[in-house]
Amino acid sequence: MKNLTFLSTLLLFLLIALPVHLHAQTQDTTSQAELEPTRFGVGFQSTWPAWGLSGMMDINETITAQAILGFFGNFTTVSGRGLYHFRQEEFWDMYGYGMLGLWRYNTRFITAESSLGIGAGAGIQYDWRALDPNLPPIYWNIELGISFFNFEHYNFNFISFGTGVHYRF
Repeated sequence: MKNLTFLSTLLLFLLIALPVHLHAQTQDTTSQAELEPTRFGVGFQSTWPAWGLSGMMDINETITAQAILGFFGNFTTVSGRGLYHFRQEEFWDMYGYGMLGLWRYNTRFITAESSLGIGAGAGIQYDWRALDPNLPPIYWNIELGISFFNFEHYNFNFISFGTGVHYRF
């Protein structure tokens, strides 16, 4: 529990401090060359307690579709998310997301169960090319959300912490 409190405090700090830092940095980078826009992305996404492979596709300038195959850990998921980018800058953006997925858990003491779940949250996505325009289009995100599941033996509602790294093309 102590580690969870530390992690939630750290995540809250990052969600507040990172936009302020990024906004200040955006003001200083206006002279950099125009970067090629991306439409698709592949990488890893974690929405605690499951994580795995992720694919993204920009539907338009403000909406992105994402599929996650989270097969690492005791919890696994196959989920889809819709991201709405409500603040976009040159090297970062803030977004809200809605999620729908099938979650499954398996432990040594409880029989494996599956449940349909929903979730929502907000996050920040950062383009590493802000550090150097010659870097590949790699994006890192951090997010905080809430998820609801109804397993037969256990109601599993939780605050979710997420992070991901995607190569965009």
